[in-house]
Amino acid sequence: MTHARRSTEVFGIPFGISSLCLPSRRAVGSTTPICQLFHVQSSPRDWSMQQRIFVRCAVAFLFFSLIGVALSFVQSVRRAGEMERNLHAVICTRLALQSFVANRRAWPISWEDLANASAHSSGSMYQLPRDLNTVRSRVVLRFDITERDLSNPRKAKLITTYGPSYDYDFRLEPLYRQLEETFPEPNN
Repeated sequence: MTHARRSTEVFGIPFGISSLCLPSRRAVGSTTPICQLFHVQSSPRDWSMQQRIFVRCAVAFLFFSLIGVALSFVQSVRRAGEMERNLHAVICTRLALQSFVANRRAWPISWEDLANASAHSSGSMYQLPRDLNTVRSRVVLRFDITERDLSNPRKAKLITTYGPSYDYDFRLEPLYRQLEETFPEPNN
């Protein structure tokens, strides 16, 4: 009985049934049971080619895995930077609001009103009015607040961010206390 080799070359690499056959360690030219099923004989040359293909695939897998890990790391660093910038914009807004409320005993009606009336923003990477556009692009500030809402500022959600941010609720506590003192809850 003659053994036929059944394989196809793709980019110079033999593929097909013969690539499934691994030579036995007992003798060169003997085949594994899967090769006997298809009556295919494997040669040491095929085994060498299979080893090279396996090594190339393993190296490619490792290479692309490392690229995936590196991209994930870069994305995490970018997100952390974005969260930090948003947090500083919230801090700057809070400090400006505290100054505004202390000086005018009112809530601002626009970003320009807030920026022009308060130049206090130490403790943050941003300063109003210099960084008004940056802060405005990062923070959502409600200007449609009534005095009744100001008496319970935690419930009113006065300040939020457009994107991800580190937790800033505890940083707003001084502003909340100031608003509760400045605008006490009306008696019904």
